[in-house]
Formats: sequence, structure tokens, C-alpha cells
Amino acid sequence: MKNPFLSLFSAFFIFFALSFVPGEFFMPLVAVLTLLLAVLLFRFYGNANALAFLLACVACLLVFPLSHSNTLYLQMAMGTIALHFIWKKGDEWWQRGRKLWRRVAEGIGLAIVMVVAGAGFSVILSLLGLNDGAKAVGVVEELPIYLLVASFTLVPVTEELFFRALMVPWLGVFGSAIFFGLTHTSYGSVAEILGAAFLGLILAYYFSRSKDLLPCIIAHAIFNFSSVFIIKMLAG
Repeated sequence: MKNPFLSLFSAFFIFFALSFVPGEFFMPLVAVLTLLLAVLLFRFYGNANALAFLLACVACLLVFPLSHSNTLYLQMAMGTIALHFIWKKGDEWWQRGRKLWRRVAEGIGLAIVMVVAGAGFSVILSLLGLNDGAKAVGVVEELPIYLLVASFTLVPVTEELFFRALMVPWLGVFGSAIFFGLTHTSYGSVAEILGAAFLGLILAYYFSRSKDLLPCIIAHAIFNFSSVFIIKMLAG
């Protein structure tokens, strides 16, 4: 499957890894790895893929600042690698034949289910003495505005492409949900990991039944926006 998504994945993933490198080593590594991967992509995947990779690298350098940028790089990497594998199966996960208003309504309904179920799950964690969600709230409060906006615009698209459209067929409903939860360890909160896995289970189950990704993206976006809005309101 020779498409530019593999090149874009390479670019964003390498910048994700390099975002953890000390500043004095960043540019030399960028130069070496960019040239090396561009040559490999040109050799094995053609000039269009090599060009896509080089343009993505330039965009990363010009657009994304290094501070707090690893989240953006990782999100774009997940989205592009998912598209690399599922692009030719678009009709299976996009469900173009279904009426748009019904799909939007299902997304809103799914978001309501997630909010209610998430609140109930938080109560259960509190009763079990596992609700350390304040740690996750503290992390969110310190994020720059562009990452907060990305959380309900970019993130729902890339994560649904990766964890639902790609991972559900590969790992199943429970496996993809567990994987989704484990990717939230950076918050340092057990409640965040368990909560993400629980909400990932709801999204994965819906996708496995409907095979429609749009309602999942809408629900994910609404849930993340609601969470950010509530945290900022309480902090203000």
C-alpha cells in the first residue's frame, strides 16, 4: 500500500521522539534523520511519499513549538498511521450511505451516554478510594490554549481513527479500550486511566456494532469540550 500517509506518520512520529531530546542535539538529529528517511522513502515508496515527508518536516519546524508539542506530534502520527492501513476500507468505517442528521444525532446521544456513565464511574471510583482525578485536572489547567483547542478538534479525529477504526478490528472491543486507557498514563492519575478505558469501551462497543466512525468523533469531541469547559469554569 503505497500512500503518503506512511510518510506523514514517519515525519510526525520522528518529531514526537525528538521533542524529548535536549535542545542542543535537536537540530543535528532532525537534519540527519530527515535526510535518511527521505532517501529511504524515495527508494522504497516513491518520490511523492518522500516529498510528503519533507513537507511535513518543514511544517513541523515552522508551525509546532517544541514545548508541549509532543502531544500534537503523537496525535498526528496516530492519525496518519491509521489512515495508512484503513484508507482503502473507507466505506466500511465512514458509512457514507447513512443520513447525516441521524449520524450527528447518534453522536450527540453517545456523548450524553458517555457523560452520564463517566459521572457514575467517578462515583464508583470515589467509593473505592481510587478517585485521584485532581491530578488530571491539574495537568489540564496548565496546558496552553492551543492544546486545549486541539483536545476537542484534532484529538477526537486522530484518536477515533487510531483506537476505533484501526484498533477495534485488530485488538477487539476490550483490547482497544485497555490500550486507550494506558495512553492516558501521562496524567499520573489512576482514575484518568481507568476512566479513559471505560469510556473507550463505550466508544469501541458502539463502533463495533455500527461500523460508523462519525458519531464516535462527534461524541468524543463533545465529551472533551465539556470536560475542558467544566475544568476552566471551576478554575476561574
